[in-house]
Amino acid sequence: MNRVGSTFGLAMVRTIREMVNLDRCWPMNGYPAEVPATPKFMNEGSYLNFGPEDGSKLSRFSKHLRKINEEVISGDVLEKPSRAKLDQFLHFPTMAVKDAPGSKGRFPVIVYIQGYGSSLQDNSGLCEYLASHGFIVIGSAFQNEKGRMIADRDTVYSDVRCLLEYARRIDGADLTHVGVIGHSGGAQTALVYASQPGAIVDAVVSLDTTQDYYFNTRPAFKSYVDRVDPSAQKVPLLIAATQCAVFDLADRLTKSDLLYVKADKLGHEEFTSEGVVAAALNHPESAAGVRERFSAQCELIREFLDLHLNGVKRKGNWIAPPHFEVQHLAVGPSRPSRYVLGKIPPSPRQFRMIIERSPNEALEILDTFRRLVPKSIILESQLAFAIVDHFLDINEPKWALRFAAKYKQLIGKYAPSGRINLQWGQIYQRNGATEEAVRNWKRALILDPGNKKALQLIYE
Repeated sequence: MNRVGSTFGLAMVRTIREMVNLDRCWPMNGYPAEVPATPKFMNEGSYLNFGPEDGSKLSRFSKHLRKINEEVISGDVLEKPSRAKLDQFLHFPTMAVKDAPGSKGRFPVIVYIQGYGSSLQDNSGLCEYLASHGFIVIGSAFQNEKGRMIADRDTVYSDVRCLLEYARRIDGADLTHVGVIGHSGGAQTALVYASQPGAIVDAVVSLDTTQDYYFNTRPAFKSYVDRVDPSAQKVPLLIAATQCAVFDLADRLTKSDLLYVKADKLGHEEFTSEGVVAAALNHPESAAGVRERFSAQCELIREFLDLHLNGVKRKGNWIAPPHFEVQHLAVGPSRPSRYVLGKIPPSPRQFRMIIERSPNEALEILDTFRRLVPKSIILESQLAFAIVDHFLDINEPKWALRFAAKYKQLIGKYAPSGRINLQWGQIYQRNGATEEAVRNWKRALILDPGNKKALQLIYE
């Protein structure tokens, strides 16, 4: 499998790693470079070769950081961890060359923020691709004091500022044109950062925040939603998710130029190049489709950044590549148009508004399209769970139970159930979020009063 950059010739970047006495971040830098006569490409493992081998404090910490990143890759990406499969991943080729001669000129700066708990090179493919198309891309492990990724959100803000200060040292870095890209929790951080006073940013790319699939009432996202200020969020935003997204928060960012990019099918990690490699290793039968979607996403991101950071004018409307839906919303009210019942089901954004306005109407629409369009997106399990969760969030258990029963009738075993909340609670418990764990176990009992495991976990 080749990187998406190989479609456009050799994608060349240089990677630099050094501890700098700016704050606490560990900078990584990729930038446009000239093609060497005999390029020696890096592999995925090269991104984990940090500091010197001299026994110093820096050397010891770099080894510790590599160990943690290998644990993350092995545990979260490879599904069935083994040293052999981890080595396969680490030897996977990239389209990057270390210390290649830099291209001449001035280039916009992109800060990349990986997902919480992700490996530091989780989207190296996108970063390489952008560097090969005229952007300087910088990032960090965003590690806490123990080397775990990511530290708390406020610390990451500090790291972003540190990275931008570091960028002043990079030849050709144009800090009058800055973009921030994040995936998952890193995307949440990017959006909060962009609404802070004095933030240095001109465009944001948000890749699958996970919040985009839920209503703003979900307590697990409260600390994030409350800190994205619609009155201060004014930079252009590209927000990528799958077709189940309801975009409740994004629709409130009416002072930003919005570009919604919705994939028909991508796993959460497949919004990153790490997910592309994982698909090749774990599920070769579906790897080509994942790679195609990831490549198309990279092109859309580049076009968006070219428009807002390089001033490259577009000819006509945005055109969605295969497997994607692209919707542009100019600055101003961005709520979806009111749905009128017909042969086409409402979009998830429209269905969100119907649910808020008239739950009974939403139930009737579900019945209608179970007959007319059995595979309608409003019958997807992800959206079903978000709807039931929303009614529990606003203390309307009767509506939650009605929708859970309706979805069980329509989609059977894929419907929301106490089992799902039980599993969510256990995930939160493993991550030390006791309050959220207990909240989910209590919800499991609302949906399934006979769930003995949930009852046991609440009172342990």
